[in-house]
Amino acid sequence: MDMETYVPEEHIIQSEKDENLINEQEDIELVDKSFKSITSYDQFLKSESIPKRRHPQPSQLPDTITILKDETTNGIVYLVGTAHFSEKSQREVAEIIQMTQPDIVMVELCQSR
Repeated sequence: MDMETYVPEEHIIQSEKDENLINEQEDIELVDKSFKSITSYDQFLKSESIPKRRHPQPSQLPDTITILKDETTNGIVYLVGTAHFSEKSQREVAEIIQMTQPDIVMVELCQSR
């Protein structure tokens, strides 16, 4: 697992800045090549739409889920109870993630795991 460490800009020496700039430019070129260019409003209308986020009905979700709603932000939290050792439970969690398409997934494990 690759992890990046945050270093404040004032602590970065010039050669690292140059290397980062080169890497950013390469990334931009790759992104530019992968996106289709849309040059008119008509093309925009005909382009692929972004699918709407699905919010399944509570009846579609397993009984192991508690739905929490934040009225101020309209945020929805799906709290999933699982048995970490159960393959069925693991599959159920994967299905729930696919169904709800969350922005964030948080996992809590006990210290013995």
